Amino acid sequence: MTIDGCGLAPQISTGFGVAGGVIVTVAHPLAGDGPITVGGRVSTVTALDPRSDLATLALDSTSQELPPRREPVEGEAVTVMRWRDGLTVSEGAHVKAATTIRFHDAVEGTTVVRAGVILDIEVMGGDSGSPVVGADGRVVAIVFASSKQAERESYAVSATELEALSTGSGQVAGRGVC
Repeated sequence: MTIDGCGLAPQISTGFGVAGGVIVTVAHPLAGDGPITVGGRVSTVTALDPRSDLATLALDSTSQELPPRREPVEGEAVTVMRWRDGLTVSEGAHVKAATTIRFHDAVEGTTVVRAGVILDIEVMGGDSGSPVVGADGRVVAIVFASSKQAERESYAVSATELEALSTGSGQVAGRGVC
């Protein structure tokens, strides 16, 4: 997806579709008030939780149906599904740790605590929002950052954090400032 929000160049992010035209992605590239396009189609932010860095977008409806999900398990084999040159690319990884992560929230400018996982995979710009899927096909996490200290290490928000979007407890009216 492309977000014309802040800066000279558009932000690029990954998201994944759910029934009813809902896209799950991360919140941090959505700051600003420019249009958000997914596959050339304009979408609307339907929920955004800066604490968990998660958001949902609607293409054709305002449905809030979320994907089958569960808690990640330390040591489990997972698949990270990324978007590369117009194709979905799947790469295997492992959950190094299921833990609580303290992270700077780019949308709100504060330090937040969120349930997360550390993965043994290298990610790059545009991978934020990629789903991390367990062998059972359920989403266990959503990629949000790469490690600046360790090679082949990245961070993902636990899929359990999606509950705030479905219950409305984490929703905010705005998309944040640049």
